[in-house]
Amino acid sequence: MRRDDVDWWIAALNYVGSIFFMLSAIGAFTLPTTGNVINLTIVNLGTFLGAVCFFVGAYLLLPRARSQSPVAEIA
Repeated sequence: MRRDDVDWWIAALNYVGSIFFMLSAIGAFTLPTTGNVINLTIVNLGTFLGAVCFFVGAYLLLPRARSQSPVAEIA
């Protein structure tokens, strides 16, 4: 594991967030016999954890975006 590589952490967080969103989608499957979702707890928890992972990954991008953005010079 490369603990000091920010790019690796961003990719890993996005990957884990995608897995949480997939679990949320599976939990949201509606049973045709009852019309109820399979597991509402998994739906809510998967959505929340997936969003947290994506948010932290986006936050890790901020310092790089600031350092690479061109600064407009006022003449």
